[in-house]
Amino acid sequence: MQRLEGGEAAVNGRVRISAPPAFASLWLVPRLAALGRNHPGLVLDVLGATAAASLARREADIALRLSRPEDGGLTIRNLGRLRYGIYGARTYLDEVAEEERVFLAYDEALDASPQQRWLRKFAGDRPIVMLANDLVSLISGARAGMGLAAVPHVLAVDCKELRCVAESEEATRQLWLVYHPDIGRSARIRVVIDHLVAITQCLR
Repeated sequence: MQRLEGGEAAVNGRVRISAPPAFASLWLVPRLAALGRNHPGLVLDVLGATAAASLARREADIALRLSRPEDGGLTIRNLGRLRYGIYGARTYLDEVAEEERVFLAYDEALDASPQQRWLRKFAGDRPIVMLANDLVSLISGARAGMGLAAVPHVLAVDCKELRCVAESEEATRQLWLVYHPDIGRSARIRVVIDHLVAITQCLR
């Protein structure tokens, strides 16, 4: 009944946000600090998960996704694009000749992703020496000088030890904001949605 009537008027309570793990921990969470300060009654529950949380089953109130949802009955908004580059540690790039550089990639589960296809094409015959199922591991490996990895520019901008050596429109992911229209009338949900729209302005 509370959902259907628009929820509470005060900006209080828990809001669960589902987002891709690396994006959630490295980019999203630091940008939620101002929201928490402005609305001390909010409890932000950030779920970093590779699998898409079910909004129908209330696994999350709001979802940020890299693929446009096919679920019917949801409110969907495009927040912008994540553009990827091939990044390596500056020391690694200075010390290793281009033809001898090696690569860090996702495992087989994400072989179909645009950034993975582009990285494999860019690598050519050069070896892939590490596979991982999460972007944080790939970034950590690149920072440690293990090789080159495909990393979103927005996640690499604060890593001063990394340098971009290539980029392509092929390696671009759309970022989608998804929520159930009923719950979107709640004051606390609206505040979080408006904040997410504002902080992703740089991606448009």
